[in-house]
Amino acid sequence: MAEYPSKQLCDEMLARAARLSLNGTGTTSPNPRVGAVVAVGSTILSEGWHERYGEQHAEVHALNQLHSIPAEAVLYVTLEPCNHSGKQPPCTHRIVQSGIQTVVAGMADPNPTVRGGGIDFLLTHGVRAFIHHGAATDTITRINRAYIKTVTTGMPYIVVKIAQSSNGIMAPLERSPISITGVEAQTEVHRLRAEFDAVMVGMGTVIADNPRLNVRYVQGRDPARIVVSSVQGLPSDSYLYQTRSVYPTYEVITTFTTADRSHFIDQLKALTLNGITGILCEPGPGLAAWLFALDLVDELHLHTAPVRIESGRSSNIPFDRFTRYSSQQAGADTIEILLRNGH
Repeated sequence: MAEYPSKQLCDEMLARAARLSLNGTGTTSPNPRVGAVVAVGSTILSEGWHERYGEQHAEVHALNQLHSIPAEAVLYVTLEPCNHSGKQPPCTHRIVQSGIQTVVAGMADPNPTVRGGGIDFLLTHGVRAFIHHGAATDTITRINRAYIKTVTTGMPYIVVKIAQSSNGIMAPLERSPISITGVEAQTEVHRLRAEFDAVMVGMGTVIADNPRLNVRYVQGRDPARIVVSSVQGLPSDSYLYQTRSVYPTYEVITTFTTADRSHFIDQLKALTLNGITGILCEPGPGLAAWLFALDLVDELHLHTAPVRIESGRSSNIPFDRFTRYSSQQAGADTIEILLRNGH
């Protein structure tokens, strides 16, 4: 049996596994995105990732590529191996069967059906297995933030994207379809659509903009669509109505009052039963204000264009609830990502 891998080597291999896990973006939900590497020292023998929901997991993908496994080999995997049967048999059983003697996981699985059970099973079957908290931990956690939120709370992870002018206006008073930001920022929105399970808008946006809510500027699968409204039924001339048999389309009905909070949350929880763990909300001012009022926004993407709109509806973001995570330029626009305090 080889010596324990160094902290630096664990960091490097788990970072590589994290990058591999991104190959499952848009195809593994409601499962997490997971990557795996089998290596001897710094020499990689095989790699794998969870490609699609219901198909083989990352560890199995990597192990199945090897005809024999050296005693010095280490399996690095971004998430604790599962020890339960679902669409696939337990990964822990395949690991033990493979003969690999050391397993390093990037984070414990928060799913109650796993939660330490994978590591415990491996240890009791003679495999050195441990969780490595290191340089890749934050990246791994962020990649699976929607999965983590859903399995621990029963709620989907909600990201709100707001495009605004330099003076904080989301929409002109005379509402008509308008793109405040440039093509680079819009491309980032389409990347997010491809990442998340569903896109959510309010009925006001459906009526004013007749959006498609699909993925166009990047490659990726089209998300489900969610419309929040005070009345049941989509306009029959809307694109969302006319394509409802092609793409999953859900309506969430609310009175937009704080008294309706629990009913609204129950409807969001019900969406997770349809495999929706992460929602990208592209709201107008009304829906944005409602989500902020209910304190349901986990992450805010603020796209600010270097233009002024003299009159219109403000974004009114409660910045005191959020901490800046990152900031970058997208053409002439600025994209800031803010995380709810405590995340």
